[in-house]
Amino acid sequence: MGKERIKIIQDYLTEVTIKDVEELYRNLEDIYNQLLLKQNIGIQKCFCGGNENFLSELKKSFSKAVEINLIVSFLLESGVRLIIEDLIEAKKRNCPIRIVTGRYLNITQPSALYLIKDRLGDYVDFNERYEKWTQQ
Repeated sequence: MGKERIKIIQDYLTEVTIKDVEELYRNLEDIYNQLLLKQNIGIQKCFCGGNENFLSELKKSFSKAVEINLIVSFLLESGVRLIIEDLIEAKKRNCPIRIVTGRYLNITQPSALYLIKDRLGDYVDFNERYEKWTQQ
């Protein structure tokens, strides 16, 4: 960007209103989305609940993912059973899988961790406390 263009933008910004920024933001977002499409990069929407089913959205995302990074407060075996086959399919595509979870109030079930390790082996990268948790 040339110095003249930057100067014009800086001069304009001294007189900008919130409405101007809102309009500019919408226009920039449209331009950005068009550039993504030109580069064959899909536009992902944010999951906001409502009438959408979280599990089906999660499974769709897993099926297209090039890497899976899960950061969850806790893991329950019942929840892992809902997604384990999708994680196995991701592994078959050589999609890296990382899981970070917590131990607050001991809600994470060791059986959930064992299930993942049993079905996916060392392919899944757990946070470093996995070994400590499962030995208690």
